[in-house]
Amino acid sequence: FWRVRDWEPVARLQGHGDEAWCAEFRPDGAQLASGGKDHRVLLWRPPAATAEPAFPVGPYARPRFSPDGRQLGTRTEGRNLIAELATGT
Repeated sequence: FWRVRDWEPVARLQGHGDEAWCAEFRPDGAQLASGGKDHRVLLWRPPAATAEPAFPVGPYARPRFSPDGRQLGTRTEGRNLIAELATGT
């Protein structure tokens, strides 16, 4: 993460076993989901730079939050996966 006013780094997210390919913030900004080459989606709570438990999904997963931020969806290899974030199911 960088501070916008001066582009000073404030946190580095480390958790994927390989490259992270995409990321999206929850609509309220409280979480960030990142999808990586390691076939996982990780959840982050900025400004902490540690990941919460991962969702194993498959290659090329692109995480997307629902408009209310309660669900996280991914699409990979022709499958749609939806997780309820409050329960983890």
